[in-house]
Amino acid sequence: MRNIIFLLLFFVAGCAGDYKNNMNNGYIFVRTNADNHSIIDKNQSTIITTNIIRYVFNEEWVIGFRENSRHPDDPSSQQPEGYFALKTSNGDLLLGINKSKIKAFIRDKELNKQKFQRCIIKKCHTIDSVSEIVP
Repeated sequence: MRNIIFLLLFFVAGCAGDYKNNMNNGYIFVRTNADNHSIIDKNQSTIITTNIIRYVFNEEWVIGFRENSRHPDDPSSQQPEGYFALKTSNGDLLLGINKSKIKAFIRDKELNKQKFQRCIIKKCHTIDSVSEIVP
């Protein structure tokens, strides 16, 4: 009986393991373990290091928020905490943006007029405003 319970727990833990969400232009949101989420490119290079707390994307942009992980995949990473904006067509990346500046960025780029995808675990759905991730 003990072995059956152990196998069931092992199976359930495996189901909640790592996953990927494909975005546009070869960028991928990846969960590397329970504490870490990052964005990689089509060459498997890390673009935004752990830990991404929330993000949205469309054909041109990935907008999100990251904070330093308690157990980082890459302890040498020097990326600042805060909001980020990645333009997927050319790889331009802004990191460490505070709340007022990301709101101004969204307004200046007219991103609130565009549809975005928001993913929770592996399931993505369309949202009407990128501002949903900026409380």
